[in-house]
Amino acid sequence: LYDTSDPAFGISVNTPFGAAVGPFEIGFGVQLGMYSFSNSDVDNELSGIYALATANTAVLETSQGALGVQVGAGYFGASVGVTAGAAFDYAIPGVPLVAKPYVRANATLDSGVETSGDESGSYAWLNGGLMLSLDISTFF
Repeated sequence: LYDTSDPAFGISVNTPFGAAVGPFEIGFGVQLGMYSFSNSDVDNELSGIYALATANTAVLETSQGALGVQVGAGYFGASVGVTAGAAFDYAIPGVPLVAKPYVRANATLDSGVETSGDESGSYAWLNGGLMLSLDISTFF
């Protein structure tokens, strides 16, 4: 087990490409970032970078913004992994910024950390935070 986590930093880029699936408009994007966990008792660390392809859609539109869900898959440090989460898009009035509080679950098939006995090398975690999105189309 890991008892300490460092802040996770990354960048998400949503493309203008997508597809209509029933009532949902699915958008595609990529995410690049890093994560780090440590265990101070045994001096063990799990860290790495991730590179994910993602698909997202709004599932509920409110007067304050949209509630969206996202799934993704790609590279997590030492192997492939998946992510799934939800975010609320709040457009900040008067500026081209969107604040997105989010929560998501991540899992990797192999953490790259040596295991013993019948332990699996896979690792999963939940994280939450705030993303700030800049709408660059307002500059053109």
